[in-house]
Amino acid sequence: ENFTERSMSWDKLLVSGRLLLSKRLHQGWNFSERNCLGSKCNGTPLMRDKNSTNEVCMVCGGSGNGCDGYYASEKQRDTEDHTEEEPNWEARLENGRSLLTQRLAQGWTMDASNCEGYQCNNMPLTKLGSDPSSCVVCGGSGSGCDGIYEQFRSAEVVDAERELVS
Repeated sequence: ENFTERSMSWDKLLVSGRLLLSKRLHQGWNFSERNCLGSKCNGTPLMRDKNSTNEVCMVCGGSGNGCDGYYASEKQRDTEDHTEEEPNWEARLENGRSLLTQRLAQGWTMDASNCEGYQCNNMPLTKLGSDPSSCVVCGGSGSGCDGIYEQFRSAEVVDAERELVS
């Protein structure tokens, strides 16, 4: 799947999300006071079933944090399609600083802990509500063994590092 196909996939998700949103309203679902933070969901209002407190984005299918639902499956496809080229860490750090600022403006909070990733320069971890913490540089949990680091290590090395951290 190339960039154009992925772009078309998001266009289809936006259209089908609008239709699903209308259908859910007729089924008695309610709008949340929050919008999806996913960059490609265009601020779609989150919805919840009248019998539940769980909020769902009708576009990406996630919880509204911009990291789960279709974003997670897209990230998985990116991981599978990757080349073994080391990332531009300076650019990732710069983008991470910018993302940190954006997340704080969107209501995310900074953890007291920092990412242990060897290229993340002790970047503070962020979280939204009760969602797990994540690093804005590597996208991992802060252990230094997941996120983008998984792409550049063999499965055996990643498993061994996880054992050491846990």
